[in-house]
Amino acid sequence: MSGSRQGLQTFVWQVMGFLTLAVSGMITARSLGPADRGLLAAVYLYPQLAATLGTLSLGGPILHHLGRHTARLEAFAGTCLAAAGGLGCATLVATLAVVWFGGESLHHGIPWSILLLVLLPLPCLFAQNFCSSLLQGLLDIGWYNLLNHGAKMGSLLAVIGLLSVGRLHVPELIMAGAALTAVTGGVAIWRVARHVTGRWQVDGRLFRCLIMDGLRVHLGGLAIFLANRANLLLANAYLPKAEVGYLYMALTLAELIWFVSIAAETVLYPRVVGMSEGEAAALTAQVCRQVLFLSAVSGIALALLAPVAVWLYGGEAFLPAVTPLRLLLPGIVALTISKILSALWIRAGWFGMLTVLAGGTGLLSLTLNLLLIPLLGTEGAALATTIPYVLNAVVSLAIYRFRVAADLGAVWRIRREDLTVLGATVRNWPRAEGGPRFISTGRDA
Repeated sequence: MSGSRQGLQTFVWQVMGFLTLAVSGMITARSLGPADRGLLAAVYLYPQLAATLGTLSLGGPILHHLGRHTARLEAFAGTCLAAAGGLGCATLVATLAVVWFGGESLHHGIPWSILLLVLLPLPCLFAQNFCSSLLQGLLDIGWYNLLNHGAKMGSLLAVIGLLSVGRLHVPELIMAGAALTAVTGGVAIWRVARHVTGRWQVDGRLFRCLIMDGLRVHLGGLAIFLANRANLLLANAYLPKAEVGYLYMALTLAELIWFVSIAAETVLYPRVVGMSEGEAAALTAQVCRQVLFLSAVSGIALALLAPVAVWLYGGEAFLPAVTPLRLLLPGIVALTISKILSALWIRAGWFGMLTVLAGGTGLLSLTLNLLLIPLLGTEGAALATTIPYVLNAVVSLAIYRFRVAADLGAVWRIRREDLTVLGATVRNWPRAEGGPRFISTGRDA
């Protein structure tokens, strides 16, 4: 399948995922209210943090080594499955132990029974994570998208089912999510098995290479989590659950802008691995400026329509989320630059640099959240997120300028031909062959 077809497929899945999340989010927000919606958001931070710590950031190295053909596919499949089982179980035990012995201070306002329910499917989450990276590297984009977005549709069905029987409460939502995670992990393993013709093998050398490369960016992976979610973690510690709900609402709406960049990243990452340095730089710059343009337009529109968007999504009870939403948008748009350019860093194997960049962003975000949330509440959390995102984008542009290509304008300055391509994409939308050409094979770069 061509890059444009894969890009269109991914974009369509992104739109479908957005729509299902929007509908399920509106139902849960309006049914639970700000306080319980804030509780649900706080609960899911724990498996997210555990997965960030426990997966050792192997997704990028899996893509890198698979693209370089450093081992047979049977070795990749067996090693990734063994890593998912071992790391997943170890992380589950360690997380439960830490939360148990840490006491109430480590799960402020969250019942132990709910924490146990949300953490139990961790090994399945690890399997989905590693197998999805394999499928992305194999350019099985259809199943990659199904695994990553199909669960959202299952979640919507679960929400509707619980609502219909009058059981739409936090514990029931947690149980439904755990079941979906288990099913998705199993399907991911099955799909990888369809690509493997021989016997699966655990390759010790490959495992060591993945671990070593993963550890080089692992602090960066944790830092990215802190940059993205230190706001909710610390808001849960300092603010009432209703305020956490407002912040979650603002983040949910603001991060919808990223669905365009995620669609581009999904196809771009495995493609630039096999290109020459010049071809990879040209294609990445083209994708970056087009995605940045679309993101900026979306950000401006969302800022203007923020009260309407919040009211539609959560109702009048969530209108205090409007101000933090507007404060988040400049950083959300700016970070699309870093998200696209990181394809070049992964291609070149600059994992150490990724760690330093992400580490600085995460540390600054953590520090600003500690300072601003007690003073300014949800507005402080939004500012503490936007400032590090903008600085991250500035540093990414500097790295591109001094280590990749001198023409910095190629990354952000939209060109007439870009508008032509984007216009053709809209006109040809019903015909899949046209595809979103901002995720092209590189011939237009």
